[in-house]
Amino acid sequence: MTDQNSQLQQQPTFSIIVPVYQVEDYLEECLDSILAQTFTDFELVCINDGSTDGSPAILERYAQADSRMTVVHQTNAGLSATRNRGINLATGHYLLFVDSDDLISPETCQILAETITSHQPDIITFGANLFPPVSQNPYLIEMLSPRNAVYEGFTPQLLFRENSQPFACRSAFRADFLSQNSICFDQSLAYGEDALFYFVAYPQSVKTVLLSDKLYNYRISRTGSLMTSREGTGTKRINDHIEIVNRILIAWQDKKYLDKYPEWLWEWVLEFLAYDIATSSKTEQLELLLRLQLVIEPYIDASSLSKMPLMRSSQSIFRTILSTKSSSQPHISWFQLQRYRVARRLKLVREQS
Repeated sequence: MTDQNSQLQQQPTFSIIVPVYQVEDYLEECLDSILAQTFTDFELVCINDGSTDGSPAILERYAQADSRMTVVHQTNAGLSATRNRGINLATGHYLLFVDSDDLISPETCQILAETITSHQPDIITFGANLFPPVSQNPYLIEMLSPRNAVYEGFTPQLLFRENSQPFACRSAFRADFLSQNSICFDQSLAYGEDALFYFVAYPQSVKTVLLSDKLYNYRISRTGSLMTSREGTGTKRINDHIEIVNRILIAWQDKKYLDKYPEWLWEWVLEFLAYDIATSSKTEQLELLLRLQLVIEPYIDASSLSKMPLMRSSQSIFRTILSTKSSSQPHISWFQLQRYRVARRLKLVREQS
């Protein structure tokens, strides 16, 4: 019993997990921001994911200077697999993810520790800044600016109306919560793993705290980053988004959330995809609609669609998707899209009034 108590006492409050791949120009700045925390009860777990630049040597040098830091080297496995390995190696009560080209504020762990003492949440989601300033993005600035709020249990507003995603790096997760619910990053998803992670985690959280404090500094653009490689408006990015929807639908069907909150998820699907698909060329749109049709057909049809409490404009777009045939040229018309966007804005205004 004494040994067990001693082990518990040595368990750090935080495990900060940093996947590292080809970031020698940014890594020292990232590590310095973590090691400069005003709250020092943390371990730093860095996983070198097969870097061939100077990143491994930087990691070893820093580890020799600070005993809180652990370095693991592996052959390249991708971001999700590397984060999952960090989860398995971590010993802290709460887990934080920091991308190796980003920074955290010196008071990050201090503010999170105070929040844990006050609320004992499963998840804490906080704000983030974008840098450099020339790369500002109004949509991301809004999404990374949550209000102060506490959610007891789950309501769809947490996921669909709060500025609570994307980027898992702007959240702290209770380690036992992740392990007890078998929550990890989907290693087969090439892009959008953070979105899926939140769609699985938030509905299972007993208590979630949102903080307006901007504790994370997200580098919006870096040559060679995964985000940069997926930028653009072509079908590649839209197909990535359709695959994210596919994985979320599978996960929500498995957890029975789709039966409980159908209108919330289906409205989000349109918000996520409709504009990009509708503004593609007719040839590209047909290809995208056919793929999206295959994704949604297992869950809705014309009969079930008419019974859902969706906006009429939303139902119209879903009927177009469900009626798509390879031999014809159906498309989401500009009129359909504008009617949907106006209806959605009015709905959001009504909700806020």
